Amino acid sequence: MNSKNNPSRGSSGPEFLSTPPLVMPIYQSAAYIQKDIDQVDRVYENHEPDGYTYGREGHPNAVHLAENLAQLETAEQAVICGSGMAATACAFSVLLKQNDTVVASDQIYGRTAILLDEYLRRFGVTTHFVDITDLSAVETALRCSPRILFFEMISNPLLRVANAPALIQMAHAQGSLVVVDNTFPTPVAFRPLEHGADLVVQSVTKMIAGHSDVTLGAVLGSQSWIDMMQHGMATWGLSASPFECWLAQRGLATLSLRMERSSGNAQQLADYLDTFSQIKHVLYPGRKDHPDCDAARLLFDPCYGNMVSFELAGGRQSVDHLIRNLDQIPLVPTLGHIETIISHPASTSHRSLTVKRRSELGISDTLLRVSVGCEAIETLEQRFRSALQGQGKTGVR
Repeated sequence: MNSKNNPSRGSSGPEFLSTPPLVMPIYQSAAYIQKDIDQVDRVYENHEPDGYTYGREGHPNAVHLAENLAQLETAEQAVICGSGMAATACAFSVLLKQNDTVVASDQIYGRTAILLDEYLRRFGVTTHFVDITDLSAVETALRCSPRILFFEMISNPLLRVANAPALIQMAHAQGSLVVVDNTFPTPVAFRPLEHGADLVVQSVTKMIAGHSDVTLGAVLGSQSWIDMMQHGMATWGLSASPFECWLAQRGLATLSLRMERSSGNAQQLADYLDTFSQIKHVLYPGRKDHPDCDAARLLFDPCYGNMVSFELAGGRQSVDHLIRNLDQIPLVPTLGHIETIISHPASTSHRSLTVKRRSELGISDTLLRVSVGCEAIETLEQRFRSALQGQGKTGVR
């Protein structure tokens, strides 16, 4: 069902219209009419590729978005899920079984860590967390021949860069599958499948949709893998709504433009923030002082992403002061908005971790993560300058 030959993927509207709409319609229907039970058989057996049955199993808007996203990520196929976590859960639930082992980066989104360490453990899956930037440590961890090596291409929130080609080669040498979360760089900056990754997961909610009005995810890879993911998505009920797929398709059309602008802003904002003495240090993969700058410059083209993290001097009070005084830069627990937003990882994305564990990972209570948007850079600099006034003197270091 819903194979590559589905005409609704490449068309903008129903074929019965002699003047089809420029933009693909929203197919807001929970089910699709079948002429007879023979047609039901043809659709389910994929002999009628332009047919649909029930919205949870697939609909034209999800298929249209999947095709376009797969083309951008250079994947054979994709499946769209109801959130980024739904996509990650779909991949793990399909690939893993009892007594399997996962080697995962120790710097991943907090909910993903919970999924691996708590929920999948209940089903007999063991996860070993490792510093993904330490290739010797990864090599040691892979000696157990895990079912999956999982990592984020750019980690959340410290923006560490994974050496994907080396990691993929090491994992495949042990017979392990490689699943990469490519949410931060997006396929504009990096495409893991071109370097041999088996599957890519994306939080479409973020930069791909780009306007903070969508909650979606995607799994991308070869046709054979995605056929399995499609079945898992429908079985676990991880499907996406037509309207949100339609919104994400709109966002996808401007992804490259938004990434170029916001990444350029991020580079300049990171350099600007580093001139403030009350900011202890700034993290951005494109800066020379970033620990993975060499890897970032080798792998990412044409940009290093729109995420900047920095640590304030002082304590929680200094963080609250900055947040309260940032004009038109709201505190929200997400990223990828068209305009700049800021988050506090210790109290949001990684609040489930113990204070000790956050400290071990370098996620302090004064760490802030900025999702840089498409405003004029002069506007962003002025907003941060105004908010930082009164917290200390400024000066080039």
